[in-house]
Amino acid sequence: MNFKIPHLPFWVWTLGGALTILAFNIAITLRAEYGFHLEKIEENVKEWRSLPIQYAGASACIDCHQDIYTVWAKSNHIIVSCENCHGPARAHLENRARLTGNTSRELCELCHAKLVSRPSDFPQVDVKKHGGQSECITCHNQHISRP
Repeated sequence: MNFKIPHLPFWVWTLGGALTILAFNIAITLRAEYGFHLEKIEENVKEWRSLPIQYAGASACIDCHQDIYTVWAKSNHIIVSCENCHGPARAHLENRARLTGNTSRELCELCHAKLVSRPSDFPQVDVKKHGGQSECITCHNQHISRP
């Protein structure tokens, strides 16, 4: 394979070199500023491991909420964890703290607002026209997730 260096004006090579050096310096600076301290990996791992676990996963809900879990497990929302809507379950599991579900339109819009980037067969709505200002659960059961 013959590779030829393209013949470009000197200013192009100079600019390219300057931009490369600048990008390298920015990368080094950002690494330090945003916590990418490769020399302190052990400390970083210890810090993250010391934080309490807040999320339990949907399997933690099945023991007490079998009826809702069974319906949810057969729905299209099976890919959405219970804690996405109900919040972290740790406190609920430890001391029965009440979990409240987020039934806001804004939460449903995160996945169901009509966007051209979404597959056409994915359930989407024009949120400005659909349902007025009512919460989505007024007409839709979030655990069944059928239109």
